[in-house]
Amino acid sequence: MFFGRGGSDKIENISLDNLPIFLNDTFDKRLGNLEMKASYLVAEMEASKRSFIEACERFEKSLNGPDLEYMRVASQTFIKEQKGAYTTALRRMFVRQVDKQHENAYIRYKAKLDEIETIINEILKINNKFKAVLQAYSNELDMFKSSFSSMEKHAKALRYEIDSRAREFEEYRSVMGNVDKILAFYDELEMTNKARAELENKSATKETDASALRTTESARESKVAELASISKSISEIKSKAQAMLAPLDKAARKYEHGLHVKRPISYYLDSPIEHFSRNRVEYTEFSKSISSLKKEIESGKIDLKNRSGIQGAIDFVLSGALMGLVEEVEMLDDKKRPIQSEVSELELVGRDLTRAERSKTERNRSISEIKGDIERINKAIEMTKRSIEELFLKYYKKRVNITL
Repeated sequence: MFFGRGGSDKIENISLDNLPIFLNDTFDKRLGNLEMKASYLVAEMEASKRSFIEACERFEKSLNGPDLEYMRVASQTFIKEQKGAYTTALRRMFVRQVDKQHENAYIRYKAKLDEIETIINEILKINNKFKAVLQAYSNELDMFKSSFSSMEKHAKALRYEIDSRAREFEEYRSVMGNVDKILAFYDELEMTNKARAELENKSATKETDASALRTTESARESKVAELASISKSISEIKSKAQAMLAPLDKAARKYEHGLHVKRPISYYLDSPIEHFSRNRVEYTEFSKSISSLKKEIESGKIDLKNRSGIQGAIDFVLSGALMGLVEEVEMLDDKKRPIQSEVSELELVGRDLTRAERSKTERNRSISEIKGDIERINKAIEMTKRSIEELFLKYYKKRVNITL
């Protein structure tokens, strides 16, 4: 287009999976002849490295002694030892490293350049450390100089090629930063969708009926009320029995004074129902003691002030009225037991339903939150997608559509 924005009108559809490869291929084309120039310079540097290593090996095997003029300063043994340490230090730098795979030509040759520059700097440091060796064997070090100079020269040339494309690399980094973001967003979206599906599946398979919880709670409350009514009746009966027998206390003490009895009458007066419930043997013994007390009273051997109250209490026992109350409480206790079991069962069911309902509420809340996360991630993906498409047009004059 003569007055257009530039770039092809054709829109290329690029899948998210292929986006990083497409970007690196596009960037490599943008770099122009970097591949051709850099590959030549790297080959020359590798050749210089090999020459330097060979020179190091020849120097190490050389039997020539150090410069005699230099021997005034240091002993021959010391210099020879330093020579061995010097060549060992040099050789360590050239241990073969496995070349790493890199995304594009710029990063690949930048890594090579960094490697060579590191070697050059290390050689200079070692030379500085072993100055005595360089001085003592100055006539034999010419073999190093040409290969080292070649390394430096080609490294500088490669540095120029790399630095001259710094702007293009910054543009690439800008696009790749967005590509990394959209890939991270997409991974997050997949994990979030998976979490949502799992929660929705649990909600579908473990759905709880709120009405069942209300029905259970209503039944429990009804049974609890029934238990409370029975307990109230039992309490009233116990109080009545205790009140009816209370007048016997003083008379019984007077009667039993000086006697050796297994269980005094007063022992049973505070809680008669509890003592005689399901215990007819003790009730029989108690009744016998009351009959004996009655005879003593009738014979006038015991002085009484509240004769009518005491007589009423004695008749309450001997007429069977007390036993009638005991049997009534036993009957009410028998009625309570199955109701208590029902209440316990309903409480267990209620707790299970409550937990299930709470879990359902929490799942619904979690699903709602996850839906919000999914919406947020989708918006971020869409915004990043648009940014990448705009950057491709801006930097590479390519119209692309990223398909998700």
